[in-house]
Amino acid sequence: MRGADNGRNDVGYRFQLEKDFIEGALSKEKWWARLVFWSAAGALGLLAVLLAQVAEWANTTFLRIYNYSHYLPFVICPIGFTAIWLLQDRFFRGSEGSGIPQVIACLRTRSTTLRDQLLSIRVLIGKFICTFLGLLSGASIGREGPTVQMGASLFNFLGHYARFSKFERRQGLIIAGAAAGIAAAFNAPLAGIVFAIEELKGSFEERTSGLMLSAVILSGLMAIAIMGHYSYFGVISVGLTGIQSVVCILIIGAFGGAAGGLFSRMILSLKSRLSRVPKEKLIYAPMSLGVIVATIGFFSKGQTFGTGYHQAQQLLEQADHLAILFPFLKFFATVASYASGIAGGIFAPSLAVGAGIGSLLSPLFSDYPKEALLLLGMVSYLSGVIRAPVTSFVIVYEMTINHLLLFPLMACAFIAVATSKLVCKKSLYPGLAEQFLAKQQDGKSGNLEQT
Repeated sequence: MRGADNGRNDVGYRFQLEKDFIEGALSKEKWWARLVFWSAAGALGLLAVLLAQVAEWANTTFLRIYNYSHYLPFVICPIGFTAIWLLQDRFFRGSEGSGIPQVIACLRTRSTTLRDQLLSIRVLIGKFICTFLGLLSGASIGREGPTVQMGASLFNFLGHYARFSKFERRQGLIIAGAAAGIAAAFNAPLAGIVFAIEELKGSFEERTSGLMLSAVILSGLMAIAIMGHYSYFGVISVGLTGIQSVVCILIIGAFGGAAGGLFSRMILSLKSRLSRVPKEKLIYAPMSLGVIVATIGFFSKGQTFGTGYHQAQQLLEQADHLAILFPFLKFFATVASYASGIAGGIFAPSLAVGAGIGSLLSPLFSDYPKEALLLLGMVSYLSGVIRAPVTSFVIVYEMTINHLLLFPLMACAFIAVATSKLVCKKSLYPGLAEQFLAKQQDGKSGNLEQT
């Protein structure tokens, strides 16, 4: 009898599962939620491409102004930085900085109000406009970090209207939007997935994986549909062989990681100090830092303005006209740009600094292809800055499609992270998120740009 009862129970259980599956598949609410989600993923891919296009135009336009007169940046940079700071303070609070610390803070807080302040359509619009204006003002910033916050904002916003569960809206949608942002910005789907797991791992769970993967795929397909298949630095087929390559990887990994750790330490320290400055005096920070960026650009002959992609490309093409001090000058230009509080990321400038480090160390390893040394420099410095080694080497790998250098890139990334930790105990993005959340808990008023 018990066997018969168990058989009937199994049949009933399977019947209920089939019924639930059919009802879920035919549910209008679930299909509406899926349609909204898929549309948002496609829209994010379109936004990423649009931001890339306007960023390139802004970068080119500023360089034309600089070529017309090398002294104009001394007017444009401080005025531009200050105007962006005021615009953010008045209309787009929450759009400051790279945006990744804001995403991490939102995933760590239970405050729905704070989450909707930092991840909203208003912030998305502000992020787009202010990143564009920052590049038009000569700032040493990138667009990839802003695309992460734009993606998280778009997906968080749709959670209010597509009847997603609270868990999905708070975790899955935000993580999916952030991952899709990285994937679309770099045309690197694997990097988007790894970034979500590695950088947002404190909030990543198995339940979010389906949302994240579909968002990455759809946003990436939209970007490819518009731009086609491409890699930022083309296809580079160079590798390292021999026992001496181990020494090369160790030195470049350690040097790049230490430099990345120093960058993180300087940013965390500057942001902490600026957070204690009264608001009426804080406006002088972007003005002063704008002058510093203009001064560095003047002495570098314009090489430190903008994202740095063109300089990295020139180094890979073995151009010799870049200043030998380029990695140091780009380093400090990026510190000043990010510390000013204007919208803009650090991924692209970090790749440029890393390429400069590889070029600087290349005479020590003249027997190896210079392109390989530059790629190792990119991975080591980026890993040292963001403390996400897998994300770093996957980004560089997908930007160059270099199978021969995959294992050296991996080794260099992990060596860089270990060295970075010796220089700066805290990781940059979580450290900035902690500063922001601590300030909110203390009940202090002020701008959100301290993240």
